[in-house]
Amino acid sequence: MSAQEMNEQSQPAPLDLIAMALAEDIGSGDKTTELLIDPQQPGRAVIIARQDLVCCGLDVVEHVVARINAEVLVRRLADEGENVLSGVKLAVLPVLHRRAHSHPHPRACARGPQH
Repeated sequence: MSAQEMNEQSQPAPLDLIAMALAEDIGSGDKTTELLIDPQQPGRAVIIARQDLVCCGLDVVEHVVARINAEVLVRRLADEGENVLSGVKLAVLPVLHRRAHSHPHPRACARGPQH
């Protein structure tokens, strides 16, 4: 067995890394949010480029969101590999605060209009 094959076998798969990161980051929840935000109050998250960049990683965003709540669909506003300027919205997703930890299974994500 080559060194590369041994390294690949010892490294967690990307989806396992997502699960481990979420378990560490979310833990038992966010007590401040639970106390201050009405659980029925909808919100939204917007991913915005903070500098000129080449868009990448939205597939990972979709996997992370699906692991947290399979009912939430990421609306992409930019394509992978697209050059975008600072301030451009890359993706939008609705947020329901208390339901965020209830659906562990992935779901396909929708494609939205271009910016």
